[in-house]
Amino acid sequence: MEKRSLKAKAIMAVASGLLAVGGVAAVGSAEAFAGTENCPRGSWCGWQHINYDGTRWSSAANTVNYVGDAANDQFSSVTANGGQCRYTAFYQHAYRGGSYFALNSKALVGTNYTRSNLVPYGWNDQISSVMFYGC
Repeated sequence: MEKRSLKAKAIMAVASGLLAVGGVAAVGSAEAFAGTENCPRGSWCGWQHINYDGTRWSSAANTVNYVGDAANDQFSSVTANGGQCRYTAFYQHAYRGGSYFALNSKALVGTNYTRSNLVPYGWNDQISSVMFYGC
């Protein structure tokens, strides 16, 4: 039990370090984080599968120029919960390249802040960078 506790602390320390430098942290490949309530205020979140299932990636950085190799082109559902920013733009390519779509902030606007299934929008497995706007 003590080893698990230390392992959990180590994982959280690495994830916190990534977020502090603007990286993207992956959370819960074995444990699903279903639902938008699991996207912390001040962050955007993307899930590997539709309906907020599978691995969840998230970041509180204003700009993520590249979501990383593990998360690149893996999002099938997303939510935006910017704490100080009104909008979150999800881009097709790294460094905010290509097409994008924007969602409102759940915390600040309260509507149009989530997509449980990106397939009908043509955005399944297409996201490579993310940026907050209206800060």
